[in-house]
Amino acid sequence: MPDTQSNLIQLAGRRRDNSWATKAACATTAHPDQFHPLPDESEETASAKSVCASCPVSRQCLEEALDLNDRWGIRGGLGETERLVLHRRASVHRWDEQRIREALAGRSVHLSRPERTSVVTVAAILDLDVNTWAPVLGISRKYGLELLREARSNIATQPLTVRREQRIATSMATGRAVAA
Repeated sequence: MPDTQSNLIQLAGRRRDNSWATKAACATTAHPDQFHPLPDESEETASAKSVCASCPVSRQCLEEALDLNDRWGIRGGLGETERLVLHRRASVHRWDEQRIREALAGRSVHLSRPERTSVVTVAAILDLDVNTWAPVLGISRKYGLELLREARSNIATQPLTVRREQRIATSMATGRAVAA
């Protein structure tokens, strides 16, 4: 029981920074329902997207919608279907080192499949605490430990396939040594 409670406390401490939302153009809109038009309401959809087009935090809004897999309404200037396409495309191809570093630090980010694999591989190389990165991936501690075993096996048998992860691990280890 104490392990579960400490995990919940850690997760609560990783809440998202939503301070950007106060700067959103839609925050001052008199009709928040405007951003949840029905599929056949093309004028309402266009109106909501035009508000997003002039919004200073549209990118953060879209990133959060993708991170949370939000499937409702207009977010960051895109509707549900447009975000779903973007979400699927990103889930297959994107590999962004900064997103991997953020996930390893315990920050909630939307990760593609290759990025998720890299998080586990770097965690295996650096022997990072599974309680830090497993919640970001949305997996249990037990499954995280299984993934670590698989990653360590891959590192031992196929060292050339993990070069970029080794580069991240080296720079992270160097950064820790300097900080200590």
